[in-house]
Amino acid sequence: MVHLAIVHRRLEQLWHQRRRLGRKDVGEGQMNHNFEKCMEMLLAHEGGYVNHPSDPGGMTNLGITKRTYDEFHGTDIDEEEMSNLTVEDVTPIYRRNY
Repeated sequence: MVHLAIVHRRLEQLWHQRRRLGRKDVGEGQMNHNFEKCMEMLLAHEGGYVNHPSDPGGMTNLGITKRTYDEFHGTDIDEEEMSNLTVEDVTPIYRRNY
């Protein structure tokens, strides 16, 4: 989750920069552009599926843990489904949660 902290810090920097410029709302188009850039940065560092016994997060794919996925969707995803997640599957989670 260290990489999420980097993305979060960058989003905060952009927000504060726009406030200093007197822009309280940068508009949906700009926010989408920033989000897409952040997703590119994040996914460059977050690999594919892992389920290492010493990792407290458990099953993780594209930076999303099974727990986060299940809480977001109200499901109990199995290992095969978790290992087959796509960027399209996880993008809504990042958009809402982070």
